Amino acid sequence: MSEHLESEELLALSVSTEDDAAQRVARQHVASCAYCEARLLENQALFALLDGDHQPAAVSPALRARVLASVAARTPRVSPWARLAIAAALVSSIVLAYLDGRGSALRLSDLVPSLGAHCLAYQGAFSAIPLVVGMALSRAGKVALQPLPFAAWSMGFAVVGQVALRTHCAAHDLTVHLFAVHFVGVLLAGALGGGLGRLLQSPRAL
Repeated sequence: MSEHLESEELLALSVSTEDDAAQRVARQHVASCAYCEARLLENQALFALLDGDHQPAAVSPALRARVLASVAARTPRVSPWARLAIAAALVSSIVLAYLDGRGSALRLSDLVPSLGAHCLAYQGAFSAIPLVVGMALSRAGKVALQPLPFAAWSMGFAVVGQVALRTHCAAHDLTVHLFAVHFVGVLLAGALGGGLGRLLQSPRAL
C-alpha cells in the first residue's frame, strides 16, 4: 500500500477489534508509515478522551483544605439559643393555655371566629415587632439572615402577646379557645418568622 489511509479507515482501525485481512493490511501500512501512525494515535487519544479514560487533574491537598475552610467560614452557624428559645416559647404557651383554662369545659362552641381572628391579629402585631427590626438590621448588614433566630424572636413576642391577651380576650379562661387560637398563634408566628428569614436568606432577596 503506497498511499496514505483514508480518514474512515483510520477511524475504523482506531475502534475496531477485528482481525480480518483488511485490518491486517491497514496495520501493516501504519507500522511503515509515520504519517498514518501519527493520525491513528491522534484518533485513539480523542476516543480515549471521549470515553473518559483520561485522568482528572490532581488537586493539591492544601488547596482543597483552603477551599473547604473558606466555605465553612462563610456558612452561618445557628446558635443553640435559637432552638432553645423556640422550645421555651412552645412550653410557655402551652403552660399559659393550660393554667388559664384550667377547669373550663371543652366546648367547640367556644371557638368564635371573630374573637379568634381578633386574638390572632393581636398576637401577630406583637410577633411583627422583631420581624420588622430584624429586616431592618439584616438590610443594614448588622445581623445574619437565618430562619431559626427569626422564628425564635417572633414566637417569643407572640407569647408576650398571649400574656397580654389574659386581660384583653373575652375568652381568656376557655381551654378550647386558648389552645386553638392563642397557642396556634405562637405556632403561626414561628412559621412566619422562619419563612421570612428563609426568604431574606435567599440570594434573590439580596
